[in-house]
Amino acid sequence: MLSTSCASAAGMSGGPVIDLDGALVGVIVGAGGVVSPVALSGELPRRVARRLSPRRDAAASPGSEPSFVRDEVGRPDRHLTLLAGLPETARRAARSIVELRREDLDLEARGVAVAPDRVLTVAAIVDGGAPALIRASDETDERFATEVLAVRGELALLRVLGVDDLVPLGADVGSPVVGAPVITLRWGEPSVGIVTDDAREPGRIDAPPFGDRGCGWLRGRARRENPPIDLGRVFVHDTLGFARGALLVDRRGRPVGIDVGSADDDLHYAVPIADALTRFE
Repeated sequence: MLSTSCASAAGMSGGPVIDLDGALVGVIVGAGGVVSPVALSGELPRRVARRLSPRRDAAASPGSEPSFVRDEVGRPDRHLTLLAGLPETARRAARSIVELRREDLDLEARGVAVAPDRVLTVAAIVDGGAPALIRASDETDERFATEVLAVRGELALLRVLGVDDLVPLGADVGSPVVGAPVITLRWGEPSVGIVTDDAREPGRIDAPPFGDRGCGWLRGRARRENPPIDLGRVFVHDTLGFARGALLVDRRGRPVGIDVGSADDDLHYAVPIADALTRFE
């Protein structure tokens, strides 16, 4: 998705967005100027048909194109369709994800283990201090202190004190491809979406995602949990929900990026994993 300053509101979805030369550049899909790029419209159907093999509808004939997986009441479900056939490699990659918490800021983030005692996460969680790594158990949560080793742009590298058994990412990594599905791995069930842009430089995001919802302490908490962030070169995706520091993998289960920012319900930014890893070599 693209974020624009064009005014849009409920009822305008599906309307055209054109540039100053009159060329069609996108289609309105959300309030607040959220636009689906027109280049994606032709790419997405081909990729979904070619790359996915979901269960077919009962009426689908042999040899026909893959159909949508349907929900419990029989409606085509985009999320279930993209999630069909999730490889075991993706589930293995989820073992590299850890939970980080700053009690003083009431701020949480995910991290990705890159060595038995090293974690890659978002820089926002180390602003003015280091987070604790949380390990949940049946009785209580264990907390382990961390040390900030380096900060590079939107990301930070931590050393976890007293821990040397983290499960690091494997060597096989992928790249984001426009129109291809990506799976966000965090706590709970994975969430699936589509890469909508692979070369974006949004600059500074200084408002919480999903707009200024609520007022008073609700608005203050939203801004505290989503501090301003300066984004460099990132890719854009539209998975359901957002968790800073979460790992994104492709349909083969290969890591492709780390979530670093969000501007709306279906407008999230991630640093390509290859770029993230080379920053700290």
